[in-house]
Amino acid sequence: MDQRVTRTVDPGAVRISMLLHALLGVNSLLLKPGDTEKLFRMVCDRLVASGCYSAAWVGLIVPGNFKIVPFASSGLEDASWKSMEVTWDNSPYGFTPAGKAIKARKACVMADAATDPQVTQHWREMCRQKAYQSAAAFPVIVNGDLHAVLELYSGAVDGFGREEVDVLASVTANIGLALELAEAEIKRWESDRALQAKLDDFKAMTAGVVKAMSSLVDIIDPFTTGHQRQVAGLACAMAQDMGLPAEEVAGIKVAGLLHDVGKIAVPAGILRKIEALSEEEMSLVRKHPLVGYDILKNIDFGSPVAEVALQHHERLDGSGYPFGLRATATCLEARIVAVADVVEAIAAQRPYRQDMGLAKALEEISRGKSVLYDPWPVDSCLKVFNEKLFSFDHPDGPAEPQDPQNLAV
Repeated sequence: MDQRVTRTVDPGAVRISMLLHALLGVNSLLLKPGDTEKLFRMVCDRLVASGCYSAAWVGLIVPGNFKIVPFASSGLEDASWKSMEVTWDNSPYGFTPAGKAIKARKACVMADAATDPQVTQHWREMCRQKAYQSAAAFPVIVNGDLHAVLELYSGAVDGFGREEVDVLASVTANIGLALELAEAEIKRWESDRALQAKLDDFKAMTAGVVKAMSSLVDIIDPFTTGHQRQVAGLACAMAQDMGLPAEEVAGIKVAGLLHDVGKIAVPAGILRKIEALSEEEMSLVRKHPLVGYDILKNIDFGSPVAEVALQHHERLDGSGYPFGLRATATCLEARIVAVADVVEAIAAQRPYRQDMGLAKALEEISRGKSVLYDPWPVDSCLKVFNEKLFSFDHPDGPAEPQDPQNLAV
């Protein structure tokens, strides 16, 4: 019986992946806020560059009155946006998404500017001229006080899904956290311990986004659910055994979680195919390192995460892909993840073949030591299984770095 699954990649999942990618880029900006106007402009640029939105702008809330002052933007060609009359009172200028989001202190979505009964004629005409069909706004709250508002426009009716709104809300929450950190540093009224707690919270949010991106591959390729998490766990255990610094171990964890993110571009029917793949289908699968690299290359992780995604299928003798790199032309992190990837792939159960088991996986890396795989990670992998009793059933146990939130993003 033909058990192939032909459902294609969910466009919504791809869109969320693009947005999560933009969010990671925003987070890297927020770690060094600097000039506030430049920061907000770059945030708007990142969100528009994701391809999900037509335009974005940030307005500052003026203390003591109900005005919103346009401050930074992206995708708005002329300078007229700077003179926009926007408030958050009950006047006709206060019933924009920005005004309503500030009044409610939460996200506000207008699904259809042409039909929403609460949209004023002034705002509806502006949307019509710019070909905006829907909009969403998110308040930026700093130390409990309203500070600014982020408003985005889409050229599609109902252009903001629920999951998308949640992701964007986390963008503004992170902006608020970053501004809190900057304000605390400038005024120096918080203790060092409190500042570190804020930074840890911020990095925890970033770690959550990394895991969300990783989980998209599980959704698209359910045959290998958990593969990236287990590879990350084993790679971390190996890196710790090899004596690498905690910062490098944390970077390897991120790389392991994201090494197959490029699979979102491979048709789901191929990923879920029971039978052997044709040469044409295999060539599509072998493009996933390149796609993963393109997704991750512009994000400053503080470690070679994008390079690991690109190089984890390369082999010492040049027989790997996508470039056939030899020996140490690949980074150490990629050679560690490569060994962990092979072991998990062979040892794990798959619907399309019989269980090969851990013994067969360890036999493979032992046989390929110094030919296909770097001997240092191979020796470490054998040690963590045979002496330290690592188990894929608990990949986040012995494999967890001492500082699991130490992600330099």
